[in-house]
Amino acid sequence: MADSKAAFLQNLCDELHFDPLKASELHEEIYRQKLQQCVADGELNDEDVAALLKLRVMLCVPQQTVEAAHADICGSLFEKCLSTWHVDRDLGVMGCPSPSSSSMGCLME
Repeated sequence: MADSKAAFLQNLCDELHFDPLKASELHEEIYRQKLQQCVADGELNDEDVAALLKLRVMLCVPQQTVEAAHADICGSLFEKCLSTWHVDRDLGVMGCPSPSSSSMGCLME
């Protein structure tokens, strides 16, 4: 049994003789498609963020890849959101302020 999701995915690629680089590219494309689906309504809500995080962990998508996808797809609004990260100390959660105004949502242009 694999010690981690990454090891499991690597073992699966080995057993199937599937190029790990191609698998990584496929995982990135799956993440990008899910992100595009989530922002189709103009913002990322808490449910979308949770689904994207679950997918990212399941597919072992690196944080750098996630940030690049968000920057590409969400553009300047994602950058604005990153610049305003906050920590909710009571909940132990770090994240963007609630997208209560359209300027904080992740809009498609």
